[in-house]
Amino acid sequence: MRNHTEFVGDEALYTATIVLVMNRLKYDSLPEDLRAAIDAESGQKLSEMAAEVMWAKDARGREIAEDAGNSIVQLSEAEVARFKEKSQPVIARWVSEMEGQGIDGRALIETAKALIKDYGG
Repeated sequence: MRNHTEFVGDEALYTATIVLVMNRLKYDSLPEDLRAAIDAESGQKLSEMAAEVMWAKDARGREIAEDAGNSIVQLSEAEVARFKEKSQPVIARWVSEMEGQGIDGRALIETAKALIKDYGG
């Protein structure tokens, strides 16, 4: 690809969710010392490590694009706002789908936004 688009400001065009899961029954069957080792190296600690790796890869990707002479467009704050406005029907549809499943989608979005603000995005 030769053209790239970035948001200006403190938000990115995306936020990645990195999840490590394990079967609960298998986890519960492990000896306590192994569960403690998993617990010590997962959760917030693992999330922060994964985020650091992703940010480093993002920076390297941008460097590669710059070195290649690619076009990098930074959307103005007004364009970012317009982009967000145009995405509202997609968000509303998802919230509606969640409500149809008995899930408070709006609350999930607000929680995600708060977590992104607290932990970076």
